[in-house]
Amino acid sequence: MVTTNCQASRSLVFKAMLETEMKENISGTIKISDVNYNLLHAFVNYLYTTDVCLDEKIESGLLVLEEKYQVKHLKEHCESAGKLLEASLSIIIDDMHKFMNRDEYRELIKKDPSFVVGILEAHIQKQVNNAAKKGSS
Repeated sequence: MVTTNCQASRSLVFKAMLETEMKENISGTIKISDVNYNLLHAFVNYLYTTDVCLDEKIESGLLVLEEKYQVKHLKEHCESAGKLLEASLSIIIDDMHKFMNRDEYRELIKKDPSFVVGILEAHIQKQVNNAAKKGSS
């Protein structure tokens, strides 16, 4: 459960729910049942810490929640996180052969294989784009 002060300070909708004679104010609880666990976890994490997840699926869900609950600054945080991810992927992809030979890469394969798949997909897409540019020249 998220504390009511935390909820109210980040969301205009939560603030209205918690400062008027609504059931959420009486119970001290806001029920969010139309999202999956991972998205709700990321949302609550943001409410407490203002940290956002870099996962694209979670990010798009957070943007829906941001709109629905009018959460301050969440959209800007998601956009910044997305730009950071893009920049990081660009650096990794530019030196993919070096990256794949590192111990950190092998550890990442074990810990988060779906993230590695995303990196490899981005690398392949870059190669396809480069090949298309060469073919059209």
